[in-house]
Amino acid sequence: EGYRQILAEDHPNWKGGRSLMANGYVRIRVARRYVYEHRYVMETLLGRSLVSNEHVHHKNGDRTDNRPQNLVLASIVEHNRDHTNKRWKEHRLGLRRFRENA
Repeated sequence: EGYRQILAEDHPNWKGGRSLMANGYVRIRVARRYVYEHRYVMETLLGRSLVSNEHVHHKNGDRTDNRPQNLVLASIVEHNRDHTNKRWKEHRLGLRRFRENA
């Protein structure tokens, strides 16, 4: 008769509503839209939506490990400071190794 759009679970290419993004984060389908899984897990734990200055940090650095015990709520300032400190330490360690091998 006409074109019928097949959505979500009824579509033959449906993969369960969970996908790994190019940036390394997992997105899931919730209430007909896709959200980042780590943010959804934290919102569920808190019982509220996250506000714009709140970030969810993965303790072990694995963006796909969204277990509650691996997630920490942090402000943007705290989150950026943690990542900057980690990069600086890695940079210093790399320089030390470079000098030792030179």
